Amino acid sequence: MTVYIDVLFAINGIVNYFLLLATSKITKQQTSLLKLILGSFIGAVYAVCMFFPQIKSLYTIISKIIVSFLLIAVTFNIKRFTSFFKTVLVFYTTSFIFGGIALGLFYFLNFGKGSVISNGVFYFSLPWRILIFSSVISYALIRFFYKTAKSGKFRDYKRIDVFLMGKKISLNALIDTGNMLSDPVSDTPVIIAEYEIISPLLSNDFKVLYENNKHSPENIILNNLDENFASRLRIIPFSSLGTEKGFLLGIKPDSIRINKILLDNIIIGIYGSRLSESKDYDALLNPEIISAL
Repeated sequence: MTVYIDVLFAINGIVNYFLLLATSKITKQQTSLLKLILGSFIGAVYAVCMFFPQIKSLYTIISKIIVSFLLIAVTFNIKRFTSFFKTVLVFYTTSFIFGGIALGLFYFLNFGKGSVISNGVFYFSLPWRILIFSSVISYALIRFFYKTAKSGKFRDYKRIDVFLMGKKISLNALIDTGNMLSDPVSDTPVIIAEYEIISPLLSNDFKVLYENNKHSPENIILNNLDENFASRLRIIPFSSLGTEKGFLLGIKPDSIRINKILLDNIIIGIYGSRLSESKDYDALLNPEIISAL
């Protein structure tokens, strides 16, 4: 099979552009047209190099990982390692989706003209129009499924009633697999709830204390003069919600009700900001609570 280097370079540049663009949209990482083109150029050069047996060391697993890291580093200005790693994973995911679509066109629709293996890389030939078309379709599908997932259509919510000293509030809680918080002393599971929705359960004096010290739960506990809350307060360590290492103020209610079942061994972690920009939910439910029902 004849492989034209200029065509291979151009097609890979276009494909890489759409992959990096999709990664930018999904992760909301800021970039520029120049950086997208530069990242696409590097990816295209790397693709062309697979037909030079003298540099087959570039196609080891480690080399492939390094090149993908280089693409992300060149295209995006990311300073935090966790954000960088997340962006790399999204880039790989979009690449796999595109590869699946292209491979499907090659095998099931007989659009291909042949295949070849060089330096351990499987290359199959598709007409450039089909490759560009599949790139656009892949980008559109990735964006569609990402927006659909983000819209909450596949999320699972529970209505929770919280009872405290004769008062009651209701929470719309998202079952969040990322919330595995528990009280470090009693190992009691924690439901994270917005302060605004929890505040009707609190006394006026306690609300003033919280609002003045919401970033320092230890100060709230030390300066609390409300005896009704003294034995209920907890400090919950966490490393999420945009903070690497932090603490939430926790309060133990009399009980909560989920699916008509009363539970009395739950902690409510009070979060001072909004959990959902779209206001779809105001609490994050530890999935261990649901599995125990």
